[in-house]
Amino acid sequence: MKKILFVSNEAARTGAPAIMLGFIKWLSAHHEIESICVLMRDGALREEFELLGRTYTWIPTDLNKPERIHKRLAKVIMNKGQADPGIWLTKIIEREKPDIIYLSTLVLGKYLQQLSKNPNQRIITHVHELLPSLRQLSNDQLVSCQLQYSDAVIACARCVSEMLINTYHLPPSKIKIIPEYIVPEKPLHGGDRSSNSLTPSTNERTLLNKLHQAIDLGIPIFGIGGNPIHRKGFDLFPLLIKECKTQFADTPFLAVWIGCGDGSEPQVALEWDLSHLGMNNEVALIPSVSMPTFRWIVRQFRVLTLLSREDPFPLVVLEAGLMGIPTVCFEDSGAIPEFAAEGQCVSVNYLDIPAFAAAVKRLCLDPAEATKIGEQCRQKVMGDLTLEKVAPLVADVLFNGI
Repeated sequence: MKKILFVSNEAARTGAPAIMLGFIKWLSAHHEIESICVLMRDGALREEFELLGRTYTWIPTDLNKPERIHKRLAKVIMNKGQADPGIWLTKIIEREKPDIIYLSTLVLGKYLQQLSKNPNQRIITHVHELLPSLRQLSNDQLVSCQLQYSDAVIACARCVSEMLINTYHLPPSKIKIIPEYIVPEKPLHGGDRSSNSLTPSTNERTLLNKLHQAIDLGIPIFGIGGNPIHRKGFDLFPLLIKECKTQFADTPFLAVWIGCGDGSEPQVALEWDLSHLGMNNEVALIPSVSMPTFRWIVRQFRVLTLLSREDPFPLVVLEAGLMGIPTVCFEDSGAIPEFAAEGQCVSVNYLDIPAFAAAVKRLCLDPAEATKIGEQCRQKVMGDLTLEKVAPLVADVLFNGI
């Protein structure tokens, strides 16, 4: 039985932690392993990790309290010199003596400074980031340090592999490209988009009043889900809405952003922009919601508007693709524009908002084209990008290297 220590930069319900959680579940079901989880920041997924085995959390906090309280507590502890997360992680590794260490992102280098490389332990780093994120969340020295510690590196996309080779001079022989994945809730056929096939959580239905009104009136709905940050193109959202207002002319629409909390700084800033543009009625800002509600909202979209500047392999595209919903994205923003060559999405020139809006309008008002592209994406997801397809590739790297 192999003992594997899984290290996550955080436990938020976001891409890399969710990907790691799914891998642990699959490995536990298909291989004889003992899994230990280390979470370098607390979050909503912590309780799910704890169900899978022994779990260590740096500065656990009350998950019912706002995240800013946790951040403040962590800062106080660090400033007082009461603990160091790198030393804490090193002691766990020394105590547990795992056969394999899986590092879920390439921004963990700052925690590895006290770690002595054990030749009997295989270290695998899974990279979900491109250069801007690495330099915002870490730095080149720490990234290089983590890559040197790693016996093998999994890159989630070709663009990530190219960055590792060209910027950090990582030998191609140490890299394996393995895409991200999704776990289908149930078989979906022909991109069935019936709004009755998923049901939003009861306690979240009051958040969806604008959507229900648009559905009742047959108004086209498009949007995206994700953190309201620069990398995700949140600042481009009002510009897209303004351009759509012009291009849609007299045709009404509703633009949705899922993950923008009420009263948050991004929400206040966007509401200010929308009020000056006179377009509050065309927008629904929805806070982070449960997965059933998230999927129900995405199911109502005619188009997924991926405004990301830098997003190696966003899972929301796979969620939408599974439902037969087409995506519009920017060229050179990650792996998703590669889908366009096979007719599985629509990509436009980088940051070309008028072209983006034109593509959104075309797909919103041409159901035949939207259905064709959405179905191509659905087939891609079901054929290549499910947990059952991807997990064995990761397991092979964990157990056998590259």
